[in-house]
This record gives sequence, structure tokens and C-alpha cells, in this order.
Amino acid sequence: MFPGKRLFPENDYGKKKDAFFQISALLLNVFEKKDGSGLLRSMKLPDIHKAPYVLSGSKNCMYFRDAYSKLNATVCVADDKQRKNIMNSFNFLKSCIRVPPKGKKGQKPKNVIELAKEVIKKMNNPKQKVYNIQKVRKELITEFKKNKVNNYFII
Repeated sequence: MFPGKRLFPENDYGKKKDAFFQISALLLNVFEKKDGSGLLRSMKLPDIHKAPYVLSGSKNCMYFRDAYSKLNATVCVADDKQRKNIMNSFNFLKSCIRVPPKGKKGQKPKNVIELAKEVIKKMNNPKQKVYNIQKVRKELITEFKKNKVNNYFII
């Protein structure tokens, strides 16, 4: 979970509210509070078909859009380095998920368990150098404990 700001209302670049964001292999979540309470928006990562982009005229505000529910989320961060890290993480996580388009005959969309297994398999692949699943788990647990989040599970 990382801090940032969200545009509120969404069409006014001058008005931003504090928010906390979480991007996982399955979801993009926007929270009101750091402890994970006050869920404002939750979007399925497989349904975000286009990579996030920086909103024209904004500085480091990214726009995410769900192709099916038409939900969107804006994520504004402090600097260009953090924005690039988020975009790289998003692109890596999207590369782990291969979901057939809705309505394609003969193929069922994958359920959450199948998607999670696929992501973990890719992250455990010794040939990929982007993420080390053991390191990610350890860092997540440390971050949760530091922020006194007790309700968590690690796959």
C-alpha cells in the first residue's frame, strides 16, 4: 500500500484528496485510510486493458480505467520515479495474467485461484529478474507490521 492523492471530483485537477493505493496481481484498490479501511474503489486488474497513462496537464497523475465496469481511478504521486515504479509494476503484473476476452467461445475466464497460481508461478521463475517472491512476501509482512495492519494474508 502506498500513499498518494486522488482527484476529487475526478474532472478537477486542482482538487485532490489524500488516499492510499494497493496494486496486486488481481486488484487495484483505493482506500481512504492507511489501515485498509474505507475502500473507495476496487478494480480487477485483468479488466484494465490499457496501461495507465499520465493525465494531460497533470504532474504524475495516472489514470486507470476498467473496460467492463467503466470505473476509473486516478493515482497522483509525489514524483516521476514513483510514477515509473508504479507503471512498471502494473505492466509486470499484467504480463503475469493471461485472461481470454469475455465472450470468446470455448474459453472460460480464469478464477481468482487460477490467476494467483499463474502469478506466483511467474514470480517464482528463476529466469525472471524483476521480482523475488520470497523478498516480496518478507517486505509485505514488514510493511504490514510497521503500519500495524493485523488482518493480512500472504499467498
